[in-house]
Amino acid sequence: MCLTALSVAANYQPPPLDDVIAADACGNATAGYLPSLQVGSFARSAYFDCFRRHDQVFAFVSAMLTRVPGLTTTNFTIGQTLQGRAMPAYTFSLSPSPPKKLVYIQALQHAREWVATTSTVYALARVLDDVLLKVYEWCIVPIVNVDGYVATWNGDRYHRKNMRPFNEPNASSLAFGVDLNRNFGPSTSFRAEADETTEVYPGTAPYSEPETLAIHTWLQAREPQSIVGALDVHTYGGWVLSPFGHQDDEPSPPFGNALATLANVTRRAMGPTYLNQRSVQLYPVYGGFGDYMYLLYGAPALIIEMDGHDFRAPSSVIRPRGDELYRGVITYRCLSPAADGDSKRCKREALSKLTDKFTLHRGRLHKLVVPVDTSKCNKENVPPKVATDQPLDVDAAPWAPKAKQHFRVVTTDDRNYYVAALYTLTNNLGLGHETVHMAIDLLDRFLHVQPITIQWLEVVSIACIWIACKFNETQAALESLRVKQILQQRHRRGNWSWHHVLVIECQILKRLGFRILHPTMLSRFQKLPAMADMTPTQLADAHYFIDLTLMDASFQSFAPSDVLEAVVFLTTEFQPRQNFDFEGLEPRLREPLTCFFMQHLHIQQALADGEKLHKSLHCKHGAGMSATWRLTTSTAPCACRICTMAPVA
Repeated sequence: MCLTALSVAANYQPPPLDDVIAADACGNATAGYLPSLQVGSFARSAYFDCFRRHDQVFAFVSAMLTRVPGLTTTNFTIGQTLQGRAMPAYTFSLSPSPPKKLVYIQALQHAREWVATTSTVYALARVLDDVLLKVYEWCIVPIVNVDGYVATWNGDRYHRKNMRPFNEPNASSLAFGVDLNRNFGPSTSFRAEADETTEVYPGTAPYSEPETLAIHTWLQAREPQSIVGALDVHTYGGWVLSPFGHQDDEPSPPFGNALATLANVTRRAMGPTYLNQRSVQLYPVYGGFGDYMYLLYGAPALIIEMDGHDFRAPSSVIRPRGDELYRGVITYRCLSPAADGDSKRCKREALSKLTDKFTLHRGRLHKLVVPVDTSKCNKENVPPKVATDQPLDVDAAPWAPKAKQHFRVVTTDDRNYYVAALYTLTNNLGLGHETVHMAIDLLDRFLHVQPITIQWLEVVSIACIWIACKFNETQAALESLRVKQILQQRHRRGNWSWHHVLVIECQILKRLGFRILHPTMLSRFQKLPAMADMTPTQLADAHYFIDLTLMDASFQSFAPSDVLEAVVFLTTEFQPRQNFDFEGLEPRLREPLTCFFMQHLHIQQALADGEKLHKSLHCKHGAGMSATWRLTTSTAPCACRICTMAPVA
């Protein structure tokens, strides 16, 4: 271990953030809650008025468990952290014998996810208040990453990993650490990563960190058949995720469908803002805790991402998030395998019965969770079973072309293609210019914060159109244009329904923090003083170039002011027959100008080839533009809504 790096980690103390100061102030104002604790009122304790430091969390959990009559409790240290701190854990049940089956729950593998711990402790308080402890023995680890949690209270509020330093003398402690949720085994699900500074750095080997090794050692000491459930609590996003995270294959029948059903029923209990799917469909997770529990112990493990739109949250969310997790835990407890009989048979039979019980639910939601047809008559879409010890590589696996497409992460080219289709659809619907730009801006912002696979892109695009329509268009206009009916018809080309659009709409708004209004290139252009002096032809040219910024994601890498200056230059100063010193322009203008020239040539070529995706650009701008930039097309006069409702001539 590098002593210089340790020194940097020890000396780096950025100022605490506002929520840390507020949490400490709240904690001081609500001190003295422990003596009044009693069964039936744990969840009403003033403890849950604030976020608490690690020692207060452990003291409160211990105090609760000692106040439940007849409860057999063991408070123990499951291990030591990298910096030598204790990792308290708690096992409890209503009867010491016979030996019960274990449900294991842990939280805060990632240090900045404070709501994960508060939700877990609150759900535990509700469980103890209701004395819902029969059948199972429970084990709770409220804070796995104790070192990282302490660091978030000392200034590194957004720190994610544990506190392992690496050999970089000038490194900030913000970059230190190993992602504990990438550090579990078995070796077939683990994938090494050379970049130590990445937030998902998995360490040098499975269980290389004392935190994960301690959990693994403790679980290995138990009979594998005794572990019948596991929950790993995170934040934020509103997801209930089932295995696998390290490969695209789902668990073998009947467990794949049964686990998806268990996740579906659990998320329904937690509330309408939660969604469920396999972990890999959100993003790949190699060396994750959920896969570890399922592969080594056969436990129906779920990863729960609590609802929210930031790692920092007000203390007012503590109880609502805790209630959601409580409902999920109780549903999971009721539907997981029973605690008697042979464990392997018990798990298989219980999960099979669960699948039968919720066949209609699973059947209706199948498109949203895995939107591919896996029926026997359409075998090209069935994910392949690869006989190898290595994790499944989506790009290298022998998938049929159509199946491989479904699980490919959206690229810039995919985005550009769908934006062109989105632009065509919104314009052909007769929607306003602001609505078009808002819809594409929503799509870009969502893709920036939430990587998705190609199977989701169409329904996400439709949801963005619908959000923009409801925000900008009047109800009368939407009804007269039959916007909803036309958008609903799009599902015939994709494996989704209007219900999925509404669910995805909620997810988009949540991930964007419900910030619908956002400066677009169009809104910035409309505030330019130069716009008032432009002629109608120049305005038509300018709006054409503003729309071109939607078609290519490259424009997002330039400063908006530079892009707008390039637009003004192209519409008011540029003369193609005159020589001008292109190299003499500032680089900040040369680069967006080059993108405009290339995009314009591409559009012209696409129109000459009869490409429908770009025909709406001609219908909307072509006739009104200057001869310099006028779009021409070889097609006959058009009768689309753009031409019939607002002809530009």
